[in-house]
Amino acid sequence: MLIGIIAYLLVIVIDNITARVYWQWMLKLSWTILLVISLVNIAFLYVSGVKLI
Repeated sequence: MLIGIIAYLLVIVIDNITARVYWQWMLKLSWTILLVISLVNIAFLYVSGVKLI
């Protein structure tokens, strides 16, 4: 949950920093960052041994 909140806030910060770029570039950047954060989250769940089922 904490990583999800951090990802959401990071996207807002990136959106505010890059206010004058094309929307296509912003979309690629935000999805790339979210993909990396998601992979880190999945790796953390795997390493910590969390059972989701």
